[in-house]
Amino acid sequence: MSTAIAIGVMLATLGRPLTASNAPHVRPLSLRAANAIMLLDRRSPTFSRLLARLQTSDLIVHLVEQQAGCDRVVKSCLIILGRSGGYRYVRVLIQSMQPYEALLQQIAHELRHAVDIAGNAKVIDARTSVAMCNQVGWGTAEHCETRSAQDVSRQVLAEVAASGATPRRARRHK
Repeated sequence: MSTAIAIGVMLATLGRPLTASNAPHVRPLSLRAANAIMLLDRRSPTFSRLLARLQTSDLIVHLVEQQAGCDRVVKSCLIILGRSGGYRYVRVLIQSMQPYEALLQQIAHELRHAVDIAGNAKVIDARTSVAMCNQVGWGTAEHCETRSAQDVSRQVLAEVAASGATPRRARRHK
């Protein structure tokens, strides 16, 4: 499925025409990821707040599912791409072909990391990302982890489950 269609699906739910000022800052590049974001937005107030925070930031998040994850152990990660035209760009990579519940959890987890970056204008590259990680989390030059991202992923899944959307039912939700 093309990027334009996936973004169009999201915009159709917003009910307003696409302009530079309201283009989504979270841009899924697959229909499965777009459907997951729409489900999470409808079923999790916590996730909706993440999206709202990113939408008001200078951070653009490209969400990409790919066959190979970030490495052999990590199934999802966030990569800082740089800045251009007044925006900072990051790419969230998520290993494809995982169970839907894992996709939901990883999207929430990585978008929490994106919110942390959005809140720190000094983060513009890998070096400044590592510096931020040393302040708010733990990890290495390749991997950063935060308690907030771990907590958010659990909270979002709990909200989705409490809404009655099991992973099997969520997959069919439109």
